[in-house]
Amino acid sequence: MNLFFATINALLFLATLSMAVTASRQRKSTEAAGVAAVAAAERANEAAEKAANALERAAETAGQSADAAARSADATERVASVKTAQEQREVAAQKLAKLDASLGTSGNTKQLIITNHGKAVATDVLVLVAGRSFNDHEGVTDPFPEPKATRVGPGGQLIGGFVVFRNPGRVKLPAQVRLEWRDESGAPRDWEGQVG
Repeated sequence: MNLFFATINALLFLATLSMAVTASRQRKSTEAAGVAAVAAAERANEAAEKAANALERAAETAGQSADAAARSADATERVASVKTAQEQREVAAQKLAKLDASLGTSGNTKQLIITNHGKAVATDVLVLVAGRSFNDHEGVTDPFPEPKATRVGPGGQLIGGFVVFRNPGRVKLPAQVRLEWRDESGAPRDWEGQVG
């Protein structure tokens, strides 16, 4: 808007200058009028030069303002994009169960504890120890439910008990544990680690 007014003012000034020059040419009949016209033309030229400089500064300022506005719009768009991505990750996290295994003790019995740290229910949980179903090992005193009957809610646990002997068919510690399950994401999920 400032650029528009500066342009109009410069054009008006140039028109005034043109009229002044025309008038000064008509008054050339006397030398005094000629000298005055030359002085007026010089003043008009100086004023025109100042107006042109002001117009140039106004255009430069307008360009800088436009650049700043574009950078601000880009930054706002990036922030909105980041927020959208965070919201999508949060929605996706609501559909995920996150299981892991740890070892506990109850009296003389060891416990394999499966914990859901996620925000969704885990179903069809299969517990493998050393590549075999936990329930297939000798010495299991408290088996896990069959996978199709297993549900572990957020913050929930499954606990399987076993005794440790040096018998080849029994669970040996440390043990490699693999968990497989499904959750609301629809994709098969798994966790693998060592306990003991």
